[in-house]
Amino acid sequence: MDFTIREVREGDAESCMALFNAIIEEGKYTALTEPFTVEKQLDLIHLCLSKGTYQVAVTTDDRVVGIQVVLPLSELPAFSHVGDIGTYVDTSAHRQGVARALSEATFRNAKEKGFAKIMAMIRGDNLRAQAFYESIGFEPIGVAKRQARIRGEFFDEMLNEKFL
Repeated sequence: MDFTIREVREGDAESCMALFNAIIEEGKYTALTEPFTVEKQLDLIHLCLSKGTYQVAVTTDDRVVGIQVVLPLSELPAFSHVGDIGTYVDTSAHRQGVARALSEATFRNAKEKGFAKIMAMIRGDNLRAQAFYESIGFEPIGVAKRQARIRGEFFDEMLNEKFL
């Protein structure tokens, strides 16, 4: 699959929304439960561009097949160097190097924006994501029991960190 990595643009909002909503609908890999609208996606884009980073993997026809965002973990000044990461890849692009390529760009951009550490909270039942994050240098540091409630069911969240 041919793709390029770049910073998100406002014009990507609809394609990003479609990717997020397909993953949310599947209900297996994320703690996100509410579908995005274009307006909510534009709000996320603006928030990430002002306070964090939002990288996308796009095909030659400008379809978004991967998203990686980093936002501050907290608004408290003591934690301003810590980001929270989320990675979302279209099922058609799994195992094509999309997430790894996104991570390289995201880490560079996050470091430039003053982040020194990134946290990843991964659903306990998402073994593929856990293995991916470990493969790019995240270390597991704990488990938040019954942290997420999705469609009435509780899930543990695996806590991971990476120093940039």
